[in-house]
Amino acid sequence: MVALVLAANRDPRPLRMDLLIAAIASSRGLPLCTRNEGDFTGPGGTVEVVAV
Repeated sequence: MVALVLAANRDPRPLRMDLLIAAIASSRGLPLCTRNEGDFTGPGGTVEVVAV
């Protein structure tokens, strides 16, 4: 996940908790429901982001 965020030219440090959440959702094959879609633009297609 960190490599994908770095590839999107973003700093992964402030996104640490978001990256953990995205990694868990991705590993379980679950969609990630969030109010802030912008925090998950780096992980790209590895996780399905659903805006609530």
